[in-house]
Amino acid sequence: MGDPVDFRPIRLGKKAAAGADFIQTQGVYDVKFFAESMKAARNLGLHEKTAILAGIIVPERRDAALHGHSRRRRARAGGTHQAVSPRPPEGSLERGKGRDQEEDGRDRPGDHRELIEQCRAIEGVRGVHVQAIEAEHLLPVIMKRAGLLPRPVVA
Repeated sequence: MGDPVDFRPIRLGKKAAAGADFIQTQGVYDVKFFAESMKAARNLGLHEKTAILAGIIVPERRDAALHGHSRRRRARAGGTHQAVSPRPPEGSLERGKGRDQEEDGRDRPGDHRELIEQCRAIEGVRGVHVQAIEAEHLLPVIMKRAGLLPRPVVA
């Protein structure tokens, strides 16, 4: 869907040139890869032409993230920049296990905050798009812990 990787910033540039006000990325699982992708976007000045929002996936269960990932690849969701790893890197979904996961595999609000903070710290990222997969009940706590509440007032 997003391959070849080197072509992704060019595709993002086409979307910005077409007038996209903002871009929501697919879910960021590999912050280092995402940071490198953002560097390529910055080198083209794309972060100044459109707002780039990092996608943060909050699944109810960790296995849902992998299932949702494969389903999204098949669906070929259009309109989003794919400046993320093509698949969650090995072990990334184990992050925080024991801290943000119940014994039955359900997520608790935990280290999603850390991922949000890491993505927001990348130059050129103007915000995050937090996407719940059957885990909407976790969003208020995650948003509060990540310092995203109260929401800013836009004039």
